[in-house]
Formats: sequence, structure tokens, C-alpha cells
Amino acid sequence: MSLVPPSYDGRRLVLLHDEAEVARAVDRMAKELDARLASTPALLLGLLTGGVYTAVWLSARLHTSHRIDFLRVGRYGSGESGGEVRWEGALALPEAATAVVVVDDVFDEGATLTAVRARLLAAGRGHVLTAVLARKRRARPAGIPDPDVVGLDVPDEWLVGCGLDYRGWGRHHPALYALREPAAPPRVDSPEVSRA
Repeated sequence: MSLVPPSYDGRRLVLLHDEAEVARAVDRMAKELDARLASTPALLLGLLTGGVYTAVWLSARLHTSHRIDFLRVGRYGSGESGGEVRWEGALALPEAATAVVVVDDVFDEGATLTAVRARLLAAGRGHVLTAVLARKRRARPAGIPDPDVVGLDVPDEWLVGCGLDYRGWGRHHPALYALREPAAPPRVDSPEVSRA
């Protein structure tokens, strides 16, 4: 059991999916990937840093022969809003007969996953799948395809745990939380406040 702090910068963590629900979602994802890969050797390409957790969890559950590697690419850094996709390092790919499964923690606006997929297709990879642990329920710009494999659908809120962090904190939690503002105190004229 992980010890969860009560808040981050005065915000509170609200449990969305506990550790067992996350594990069941990853089990489903692995089964779906095994079926889609149909015994084709694969490269699991985890997107750093958050995608490490989902990639490792999937790797432990996949029956398909695979290798695992990581690519540092992202849009958030330590901030709270996404910017341009940043690439750090070269993308080294194995032999062409290998399928590539791009694995990330969350599908938010979809820009990062779409950019990585496009680069792989431009490099001649015909068999590219995308997998995310959490997909936010939100509208996305035209031309952003949904991930091929999704573990959990979640509200469009800041998420913490399972690789997702708030300013570098909370990534290690094995459950998935929403980071919410503290509840406002009741107004003085509210029936919830007793008068002396």
C-alpha cells in the first residue's frame, strides 16, 4: 500500500481507479495487444517519463515476443500546460519486420502520441500500434486518431499516479488520482453553517 499525501500545493487527490482496477486494465490491454500483434515480434516503445510504468507493466504481461525501449519525448516538462512536442535523442529501431507499440501514460490532446506515430510511419514502419493507460474524455482537434488500445477512460482533469505526476511528484502511486482544488468552505448564510 502506498502512502498518499493529502494534497499537492493545497490541492487534494481524489481516487479515480485503485491499484486493482489499474492492474485489471493493464491485463486487458496486454490481451488486446497480444491479439492485435498475432505473434509478430514487437518493440514496446515507452514514452518517457510517464509511459515507463505502463510499458513495464505491459511487458510483464505480454505473451508476444518483444523488446522494450524508451524514447524521451513530451510536451509538459514541469509545467501544467502542453507546448510543442520536444524530442530528445535519436529514435533507434530494430529490424523492419518488428511491429512497434508506442506506449504512453495518458492520451490528453493527443499531440505527442500522434507525432511519434507519424515519425514511425515516415520511417517506413507499417505496423505501428498505440497504447495508453488513460484516455481523457474530451474533444480533440481534427486529425488526431484515438489510441489503438486504451486501459481506462478518465475525466478531463489533472491526473496523478501510474506514471502521471504533478510537478514531478506522485508518479510512483500505483493507483490513479485526479488532482482537484480544495472544496470551498460553506458560506456563512448557508444552511450547512450553524449559527450560535
